Amino acid sequence: GDIDFETGILGRRRNAQRWQVTPNVLRRIGERANFTALYDFTTENLVNEGRNTLHTGRSALSRQLSPRSSLSGEYIGRLFEDDRVGHHSHAAVMGWSRELRQFTRLTVQAGPRWTSYRGVQPEVAVSFARDGRTVKAGLEYSHGETIILGVSGPVQVDTGSGRLTVVPSRRVEFGVRLGASDLLTLDERAATIYRGTLLGSWTIAGPFTVTGSYSADYQLGDINRNLFRDERVLRHVVRVGLTIAPSFSRSFLPPDEAARAKGVSR
Repeated sequence: GDIDFETGILGRRRNAQRWQVTPNVLRRIGERANFTALYDFTTENLVNEGRNTLHTGRSALSRQLSPRSSLSGEYIGRLFEDDRVGHHSHAAVMGWSRELRQFTRLTVQAGPRWTSYRGVQPEVAVSFARDGRTVKAGLEYSHGETIILGVSGPVQVDTGSGRLTVVPSRRVEFGVRLGASDLLTLDERAATIYRGTLLGSWTIAGPFTVTGSYSADYQLGDINRNLFRDERVLRHVVRVGLTIAPSFSRSFLPPDEAARAKGVSR
């Protein structure tokens, strides 16, 4: 059940597999514009049962309007495949980002999404974030679609979340996350999941960081047939992890930009 990172849907414990590959590229166009392209391949399945696969392609062009604001246009294409059906969707999204003050940014993305299974739907993503040196906070909302382990076809997802992180030192972080997700399947089955998480991390030395978290997930309704139907599900999850993230000091900037960064004129 814990393999559904985006939705947090709760099901009974079963062995499953998930593979994800996401290559992407960014190209700077002049001084103020950027082009980005991304492909995401995600496939997951319950062991000895059907497989769900999601192909997502994104391409975006953004332009900086001023030192504090930028405008973007993005195309999002998705292809959903499983053992029974196949669906696709195409979205055209406009985005606007504004730095309200130091460390504080508002980003809005919205546009129509044409789907093969439910006509025209909105694609929306809104975020408000403050990433200071000692306190980091943010609010996010999104309306989109995804795949869920063991459920046929695309699933509509409305997700709202908030986060607060305190950084008392360079090696230690503490945080809290709160969120809720509404899910709707192709055959109109629905569920709502509430999640609260406490987490912390400690950088031992160099690239080694130990992380730990406690989550309480509460689910109303169910989208898996004959499993917890119309029941309430509560789950407690404790996770401990080790992250190894080496940093490299060598610059990969173009020669002119690398020279400017070092204060050398060419």
